[in-house]
Amino acid sequence: MKPYLKTIPNYKKVYLDMDYRKYIKSNKWRNKSKGWRQKYKRCALFPWLKSHTIHHMTYKNLGKEKYRIDVISLSFFAHSFIHSMDTADYPNLLQKIIHLWCRIPLFIKIIFLFFLLQYFVRM
Repeated sequence: MKPYLKTIPNYKKVYLDMDYRKYIKSNKWRNKSKGWRQKYKRCALFPWLKSHTIHHMTYKNLGKEKYRIDVISLSFFAHSFIHSMDTADYPNLLQKIIHLWCRIPLFIKIIFLFFLLQYFVRM
């Protein structure tokens, strides 16, 4: 049987090819996350905040993560905010929407928000 991760006690099990807790404590993960934090210094959810941690959006590629597909950089506040919504079916719909927003490159977010602002100004 594969090792599993319980995100919160009594929540459903997510089966993994490796032990999540061992991997997160490994030098391999520490080096990867440090490299991403140095490269992506801004929070993917709130770009005006500095990055604090690397957040797994999915555990499917644990050990072979790709930035913006499996992991993103988040501020402490954004990371706490996302996990404050944890439910038995992680990720829930709101978390999936937030993860989708975080995958979008910053310049596209700026263009989107600019046009959204123009729409509301015209109303």
